[in-house]
Amino acid sequence: MKRINLLMIDNLFTANTQILSDNKVKDYFRLYGLKKQEAETLHRLCMALKIYVFYHHIFENYYLNYEIPQIGKEFDLLRIGTDSIINIELKSEKI
Repeated sequence: MKRINLLMIDNLFTANTQILSDNKVKDYFRLYGLKKQEAETLHRLCMALKIYVFYHHIFENYYLNYEIPQIGKEFDLLRIGTDSIINIELKSEKI
């Protein structure tokens, strides 16, 4: 599993929404289970964070759709730091 920069992934998906269907991109970033709704929610999260966060390092070192195979648990966004763990569950609602 690769650590990613949320802004890079967001920019990648925003620039070309069809990229979610490209297996080469999914293979490189290991994004096999990412759904279109999750990409849209990730975009909204990045936009909200950009308003309030002035340090770009906050977008670094996330795991997207990280799964623990032994127990079948999946984390939408997971960041493990030296003294903190951030676990974000991406949710969307039908309008």
